[in-house]
Amino acid sequence: MTIMQREISEIPDIIAKIIHQLELYHAIGRKMMDFQGAWASNARGTSDHSAHYFKFLVEYHIGKLVTPLSPSLSSIYGANLQLEHGMLLSISQSGGSPDLIASQANAKKNGAHCFCLTNQQQSVLATQSDAVIAMSAGDEQAVAATKTFVASLFIGYCITQAMRDSNTPLPFARLQDALIKSRLCDEEQALGILQASQSVLVISRGAGVAIAREMALKLKETCMIHAEAYSAAEAVHGPMILACKNITVLAVQTNDAGNASILQAAELMRKNGAHIIMIETIDALGYLAPLVQITHFYRLVEKLSRHLGLNPDTPPMLNKATETV
Repeated sequence: MTIMQREISEIPDIIAKIIHQLELYHAIGRKMMDFQGAWASNARGTSDHSAHYFKFLVEYHIGKLVTPLSPSLSSIYGANLQLEHGMLLSISQSGGSPDLIASQANAKKNGAHCFCLTNQQQSVLATQSDAVIAMSAGDEQAVAATKTFVASLFIGYCITQAMRDSNTPLPFARLQDALIKSRLCDEEQALGILQASQSVLVISRGAGVAIAREMALKLKETCMIHAEAYSAAEAVHGPMILACKNITVLAVQTNDAGNASILQAAELMRKNGAHIIMIETIDALGYLAPLVQITHFYRLVEKLSRHLGLNPDTPPMLNKATETV
């Protein structure tokens, strides 16, 4: 068993642990609502995909805009971020990247209350924030982040539920069962198509775009397959021309109004020569379904990496903690 495979298998238990600490995350959501200024996120890589999911949920359910900050504005360009009475959410598995630390310090200096969602509570990013939010994922050793990503998605979901002040029962039991059992595509067919692929386009809409971005990243870093993610609405513009080159398209379905355009884009690409892999959704889970989709995909991409003769735990040229400026 690879380290990546073992860490993926830990995801249901991590979700259970977060559920037992639910009031802690609900308190964070209520606290965030106190800040009436601008809201922003501060993240890179996989963590930025988590921030995109949080952004969608907040903007859709609460109507509050969340701006993704460019960390280099602080670390390289020295811009002052005007965030008085605002809120910054930094997301980082390691909490050690200099540009994220600089961006948070800049925001704090200019009036933002800084929250830090991290798996390393003693990291510099965490200790210099105003409030630390623990991912509670345990030590993650594989270079490719998996369990920390799903943990951060779920925590972001729980935080936004508190913002909504919703009394709707949440399908946590169904989520945990689906994380273990669900298979959302024909794995053998998908493995066959992906092994022969040189380039992959991953499309979705809404909250699914965050998952599409993460899938594209994992194909690159664990399988050395070129992959890019787009909203299905954007895919029918310039990227559509790639269909005639027999490109592979991963279509990540949603269970909301955006799904029709995903299906339409996928069908149009199929007609023009693309190979289509559909990643199904689970209607009963609402916006928790992306957690199941990405967990299922992690299992698939780990197998794909091994089938390609690669080691998913230690991709070449990559380190577990990436520090950028």
